[in-house]
Amino acid sequence: MTTDELTPAAAAADAAAPGAGHEIELYAFDFDTFDHFPAIDAAAEVTAVADLLADFGVCTKRPWAEPMPSRGGDAVNQRFADWGIANGPTILYWVGHGWARGRQAAALAHARSPESVEEMGVTPAAMGAAIANWEARAPEDAWLLVIIEACKSGTFISNLVSVMEEKEGPNQIAFLAAANDSSANLGELRRALEQVLQHTFARDDEIPVDDLVDELTGTIHSKRRFLDIDKNARLVRIHRLTEATRTPVEASPVDPNQVLGAAREAVLDRLDRTGYVVVSGPPGGGKSSLLRDVAATEDRVDAGFSVAGLNAEETQRLVDRHTSGPGHTRLIVDGVDRAADPPAVARVLRQVGHRADVDLAVGTRPELYAELGVAPGEVIRVQCDTDLIRTSITDGLAPLVAAGELTAAQVAAVTTDVLGAEQEILYARLVVHEILARPRLAREGAVTQALGRTPTAVFAKAVARLRSNNRAVRPLFTALALSRGGGLPIRDGVWAAVGSAIARRTISPTAVHRFVAEAGPYLASASRDRQTVYRLDQRTYVDYLARDPAQVREYQLRIAHRGEAELARAQGHRVNPYWIHHLADHWAAAEGW
Repeated sequence: MTTDELTPAAAAADAAAPGAGHEIELYAFDFDTFDHFPAIDAAAEVTAVADLLADFGVCTKRPWAEPMPSRGGDAVNQRFADWGIANGPTILYWVGHGWARGRQAAALAHARSPESVEEMGVTPAAMGAAIANWEARAPEDAWLLVIIEACKSGTFISNLVSVMEEKEGPNQIAFLAAANDSSANLGELRRALEQVLQHTFARDDEIPVDDLVDELTGTIHSKRRFLDIDKNARLVRIHRLTEATRTPVEASPVDPNQVLGAAREAVLDRLDRTGYVVVSGPPGGGKSSLLRDVAATEDRVDAGFSVAGLNAEETQRLVDRHTSGPGHTRLIVDGVDRAADPPAVARVLRQVGHRADVDLAVGTRPELYAELGVAPGEVIRVQCDTDLIRTSITDGLAPLVAAGELTAAQVAAVTTDVLGAEQEILYARLVVHEILARPRLAREGAVTQALGRTPTAVFAKAVARLRSNNRAVRPLFTALALSRGGGLPIRDGVWAAVGSAIARRTISPTAVHRFVAEAGPYLASASRDRQTVYRLDQRTYVDYLARDPAQVREYQLRIAHRGEAELARAQGHRVNPYWIHHLADHWAAAEGW
């Protein structure tokens, strides 16, 4: 998976967001052993959740020192008392067993609780008193996220909220039950948190607590409640994301400086001499990799970004944001051919390139040379050579050789076969990924015959392979092909809703997360409207999926109707920015005006 951010996500002035560096305590009540319940590995879940949230300054400052067998009622009461000493933003995480009788009574078990817990455990009233004690000592801006991972935790949370509503306090609290009113599956919350952080909020530097809880609730079908929580309650990354934050699949084992060094130097030389350069090359030839490398490693570059999915007005705003300061600005811009209106965006960038206070390098395709104001002879063309392809295949398949699944001779045969297709580096990388998924392709030989001899052909084979295990694959791919504004967010179920409209059946958030994990090489992520969005990584994939105009209009009409339904369902509540900004675009694409 690639990202659309070519340099650090924000300029130096944006390096620290409000709340950045604000330490958040993970205060855990974890129970491994019980007198009357099966043992569980609760401590491992606490450690795993803390690790997942560490990038946001979450830490277990005060781990529970009491031995597991001794964590009975007295130990729990002391743990609650100790919690009230310190304050600040806190995640209270309880992992253990729970009990409920209907919806009227619920309790959480400690190590000594009987099988019928009732009052011999931790009741909602007891936890409510501890929370009230914490609130009394907490500063005004403190917030609390209470996570209960136990059987019947949904009933417990409902009763706990009733207790808190009767108390007077600031109540900046979010509650999340991992099991609703049924049995809990230990580890399900941790897996959902990992998916949500890695996929839904992959490019987000800040995550409002209520949004995080909403996404977790939708993924594990649990229960949540809020008491006066607002957007100031949020998780903020300690270190803002940079372009280097990529998935392992996408990261190339090849140093662009080794094989594209001449083109790199040519780009920098042209910027120094003229202040404006256009970089082009065949699809998959390494143009974007080159520009990304220049933007990420060259100190003289102030900002780099992709305009994929943006229109002319949005592009102008993005340029203005990066050039509003004093002094000279050097920009690297890619994805012009994937913009919402490529000719109009190209004309905006042409004007930027002629500014005396801006140096600009633009990555595009030949059909936009005129709008960018350059002749073919003035363009720096990036052409991948065979050394890069050989190295990419050899290094990419090295794990299979190390595992004994392929021999060096089989890898050499694959290399010869791929070179014979006379394609670019993108094709080689996609072939490698398909072999990693199905090593038998290399063992059986004739890889290009099996996969096809173009990136689009390999993509079609990949869609078929993924679809055999997940029937949501085709509509989710198609949803990205028909998306507007740079891509679809997972957030608020937008991507699932668009895919469901296309498929005419419900696609769950779990299916979307599974898709992202499996289809990474064909996707790109970016940040739009303060949320992570996804699109297809290559225009050729879009063309393949949207090759039937009549079908595209039908799909766009379904998407537009679904968007209208989403707006109606919101009934005055927050609506995802995607529908606000792009529903009209879908109606226009469906010729539905």
